[in-house]
Amino acid sequence: MTGNEGPEFEEQRSTYSEPRTPWPRLGPPHDIASTAVFLASGEATYITGHNLLVDGGWMAA
Repeated sequence: MTGNEGPEFEEQRSTYSEPRTPWPRLGPPHDIASTAVFLASGEATYITGHNLLVDGGWMAA
């Protein structure tokens, strides 16, 4: 699936990914952006050396 683009690929990606993700949707770019903003903020000053997965539970499923 890597390297493919266009509407046909997006439909294939959704068909493959959505049933495998615990949340009933795929994450839009703002989900990643919100996490990056949080990590750059003063609210995350005590977070060090951690891999934060923003994947809607994909790796937990």
